[in-house]
Amino acid sequence: MTQSIEKLNTKPLENNRHERFCLAILKGMSQKDAAIQAGFKPSRARKTASELVTKRDIKARIEALQEEAKGDGILTVKERKERLTKLAQEDNTGQYGYARGSNIQAIAELNKMEGEYAPSKLEHKGKVTIEWLYQDRGADGSRD
Repeated sequence: MTQSIEKLNTKPLENNRHERFCLAILKGMSQKDAAIQAGFKPSRARKTASELVTKRDIKARIEALQEEAKGDGILTVKERKERLTKLAQEDNTGQYGYARGSNIQAIAELNKMEGEYAPSKLEHKGKVTIEWLYQDRGADGSRD
């Protein structure tokens, strides 16, 4: 049984990672990818995502964001993906041959929606230990 829109959580969640998870889901990411995008450990992302989507406040927030995103003439994530897929597959024969710019742009946009590109900025908080292994080579280049 779904709640009425008035009862849906229209305020951002207090937990920043939970809010980022909801926003990533709204963008069409898989639950696992949304958890990673939100800052959860990749090794536990699938389990964490599974737990998050069952929480009442997160379910309500996702529903509220989806309702907010709906509007007259606004395409859903699925509709946008379908439209971009059609654009990517179009035959763009121009006067001088094939013009593939719009096809490539559509594919790039789909890749962004799917999170296929690596993040432009990576931040690591904490310690990193680097071990160097070095092996001497003899005068002839062979390893000892």
